[in-house]
Amino acid sequence: MAGQTVLVGSPEWLAKQNIALDAVHSQLDTLTQSGKTVVACAVAGELAGLLALQDQLRPDAAATIAQLQARGLEVVLLTGDRLSAAQTLAQQVGIDRVFASLTPADKAQAIQTLQAEQVVAMVGDGINDAPALAQADLGISLHGSTDIALEAAGIVLMGDRLLDVVAAIDLSRATFRKIRQNLFWALGYNAIAIPIAAGILLPGQEIVMSPAVAGALMAASSVMVVTNSLLLRRRQGG
Repeated sequence: MAGQTVLVGSPEWLAKQNIALDAVHSQLDTLTQSGKTVVACAVAGELAGLLALQDQLRPDAAATIAQLQARGLEVVLLTGDRLSAAQTLAQQVGIDRVFASLTPADKAQAIQTLQAEQVVAMVGDGINDAPALAQADLGISLHGSTDIALEAAGIVLMGDRLLDVVAAIDLSRATFRKIRQNLFWALGYNAIAIPIAAGILLPGQEIVMSPAVAGALMAASSVMVVTNSLLLRRRQGG
């Protein structure tokens, strides 16, 4: 094989290099319809063989998708694989919307298209995912991802389970609820106590709040806010 030209790539690319694939059309159809990604190899202008690749699903992939959908979130698959392979993978985990045969730049463009419809979070761990992670409103990467994916992500999960994505979303939503609750208590105190302390009820009701009582209520309000925030530790521990 020394001195001979070796070409390795997709069957479509080899066809553009004038490599004859007529003899393996049936094998190509069988492999692609079964959800495999096919790589062809040619030596000295002649087809030498086919290599079929298939991604292995994470054990918790289907459960993660189901839980995200149960929370009212739409899950979309972005992949560089052929459409047939992507659709097979999507069917296994319950994803309806698929963008296939994407380059890294195409993934970022797909995210931008989705952002015209809604807020988009992107979960990825590879080099090819980095542009999409940076483009998304929120990029999420897992522990053990490539360095460039970790750099592009806004959130890095310290575990290596997809289900941690669900846990992170639940914790984020709970945190936002606590923020709103704390604002309610803090603003409620100021809206009621400050006018009373200023003497708004003094002319008609002869009610006035002493500085000591105002200080005690302010401290109670702060304790309530802190205690309410600490309840998040129970969710985290669970």
